[in-house]
Amino acid sequence: MYSINGFFKRPQNLAYDAITARAEYDRILTLASILKRYNSDFADFAFNNEDAQHRYAEIGDEILKTDEPPSDLLAELEILGSQKTIPVEGNEDQHFKTIWETSQSINSKYGSHLLFIELKGHQTYAAKIQATIDFQSARFGGVEINLPMKGDTDFWYQHWTTMRDIMFAAMEIWEFDWIVAQPTMYVGLQKNLFVDRRSFGWMGWTPQDLPRGVNSALARMEPHKSGTFMLLQERMMNMKAPDIEACNKAEAYLLDHGALALL
Repeated sequence: MYSINGFFKRPQNLAYDAITARAEYDRILTLASILKRYNSDFADFAFNNEDAQHRYAEIGDEILKTDEPPSDLLAELEILGSQKTIPVEGNEDQHFKTIWETSQSINSKYGSHLLFIELKGHQTYAAKIQATIDFQSARFGGVEINLPMKGDTDFWYQHWTTMRDIMFAAMEIWEFDWIVAQPTMYVGLQKNLFVDRRSFGWMGWTPQDLPRGVNSALARMEPHKSGTFMLLQERMMNMKAPDIEACNKAEAYLLDHGALALL
């Protein structure tokens, strides 16, 4: 699986309130509508129907208490099974209300100012968009897009420009100061060269105008949005040793040029 991760700093005078949260939620919906054009998994987001799930659990408990469950309970259980989630599309206000109320409850309990918004695919949880914003941190937050893949023939693999275009689309919605596309487990397995710094991966963008001379560490370096788009190689990066070594070499190059910030 691949992930696109974008990071941004906290703008000044930004309030932690429902208006700010809703604006962030709407940005995620905008990205979802773009991704839907690429992959149908991003057209099928849903969220938990708490009432249906609670009733489903109640009936389950009742059925366990009897040797012959009543037919009406079995029929209701079957209906509830298809109602345990609610499509996001058409129910955006309801979905946001749930997110905001959950956020307020957690922050009240822990004395934090954290906003976490997540959309997950109904049919496959592999399709996911999430934003995490810490209103008490100078780093502020970031956005993660998890891209479902079904093997080497999946369309994400067809040409490197597909993922670049998705990355650029996200950059039109958020003002990132670092964004990369990489195997999801590249950092999770600590394959990145510097565990205390941002990672690179297969491709990315930095606001720095890096020199675009001869550089064996990167296949492409192109100007974009007053910064630099960077591509490790045209073939998609995998988690095998040669690609890890090539990526680590690129990260060393980026560190030397001041483009790999501390976490």
